[in-house]
Amino acid sequence: MQAPPKSDSLWETDADAAGAAMTKADFPHLLSPLTVGRVTLRNRAFSSAHGTGFGSGGTGLINDRHIEYQRARARGGIALVVIEATSIDDSPIGAGTGGNNLRNTGDEVMPAYRRMAEAVHDEGAKICCLLSHSGRNTVMGAQGAPPIDPSAIPMD
Repeated sequence: MQAPPKSDSLWETDADAAGAAMTKADFPHLLSPLTVGRVTLRNRAFSSAHGTGFGSGGTGLINDRHIEYQRARARGGIALVVIEATSIDDSPIGAGTGGNNLRNTGDEVMPAYRRMAEAVHDEGAKICCLLSHSGRNTVMGAQGAPPIDPSAIPMD
């Protein structure tokens, strides 16, 4: 069993599987800053979008658990946190989230998104959101409404 890292920092991991210390010099590109347009990331480590199912009780709102989850990624050294697929309408997205996927369907979501962004920024990382629309590939809604899509042509 490997000993836990001494630090939450991405580049100060205690040891690799063989017990050798890892340093910034071992990963000069991964751990160097990256500038894209006007945004500079502290390194090139990203937390890609992945479903958490943390949306509050079917409302799609961000809650404290989700904020702390993303804060931990930033605290651990990630430079860019990408929030999970986030619905732009009431169509279901994802599988196995129990209806707890995030939604961007009204202004009521903004205070929680702001709190999450501030938490991630406080740890030195940037954050963005993966907007998602299942389109004609989705299933019927809970009320039996047809999916919202750009085409009347059904999926094969």
